Amino acid sequence: MVVAAAMLLLVAAGIGYAVVQGTSKTPSASRPDGGSSVVATDGQRAGAAQVPAVLWSADMEDGSLRAWYAPETSAVGDFGGGEFTSGGGETSASDEQAHSGAWSAKLTLATEFGGARLFRWREFRAERDLTQPVWMFIPEAYRLTGEASDGRFWNITQLKSRTENLDRNDPIWFVNLTNEDGELVPQLVWWPRTLEGPHRDQSGFRRYTNEEARVPVGKWFELTTRVRQSNEFDGIVEVSVNGEKIFSVDDVRTAYRSCAYDDWCTDQHWSVNNYSDGLSPAPAEIFVDDAVIERATG
Repeated sequence: MVVAAAMLLLVAAGIGYAVVQGTSKTPSASRPDGGSSVVATDGQRAGAAQVPAVLWSADMEDGSLRAWYAPETSAVGDFGGGEFTSGGGETSASDEQAHSGAWSAKLTLATEFGGARLFRWREFRAERDLTQPVWMFIPEAYRLTGEASDGRFWNITQLKSRTENLDRNDPIWFVNLTNEDGELVPQLVWWPRTLEGPHRDQSGFRRYTNEEARVPVGKWFELTTRVRQSNEFDGIVEVSVNGEKIFSVDDVRTAYRSCAYDDWCTDQHWSVNNYSDGLSPAPAEIFVDDAVIERATG
């Protein structure tokens, strides 16, 4: 059940700021087992019709991050994503941890702050409604050390957007982690300060919370985001952890208006990240494995 929302907590530095209660709902859809020796029932056939179509995936089993650039293998030609780092952030393939097989992607902040990001945008120009499950491993509950009055964020996945004239390239939504008494607590953040949204007639930074949601430490967990892209107010953003839906917002904006690539006029980018203005102890690491982009169902 979607928990109705919201209470405004503060206005800081002239910026509208809101905290909104999230959802706690477990999806009921199930996948068929696909056994070829059993005759499928009508119900199983209906379930099979709901299996998402995988558009892209990356398991790093070739010991590289080349899959993130597909259909290219590096940032040349018609590459559909890739590695983007800032402030000393580092991205690499690693055999230190793996959810399946022997390899994963390692996102490292060597000096407490910076950004290590793996992006995809190609699929978002081909399909409007997409789901992005990815497995993540956070070795310890890093402490956030950024200045509280000017940030203190830890962005682990985001939906970015560019304007058509390319004068803006901003996170619109992202999943933020906080450390509360040694537990990692996810939040859903609407980042724009002046863009109308997330709903019509709203504006200002907003932070959605769910008091019961936690992200495991020292264990692999599946983080799934779903987006129905929109430059107006008919979009959807959902976040699940290990199959449990923890945030769900609809009738929202997810992007700036840009008709350069698709009929729904968004230029949406998705990324998985280790991106912060301060994490301790350093180096702070996140491992990523078995990333998928698929058509949303339901």
